[in-house]
Amino acid sequence: MEDYLKLKSFVVRYSLKDKDLMETSSAENIAEICKQIKPLNDFIEKC
Repeated sequence: MEDYLKLKSFVVRYSLKDKDLMETSSAENIAEICKQIKPLNDFIEKC
């Protein structure tokens, strides 16, 4: 695990369908996804 934290970049992947992006609530849905990713980003910044 320690070796992975020394890497310079990380990628988080989340699959969306076209219909997900066409919904009127797509901005809110994407914001929710970003909120789920933030704790990982905060953890990596501290390491």
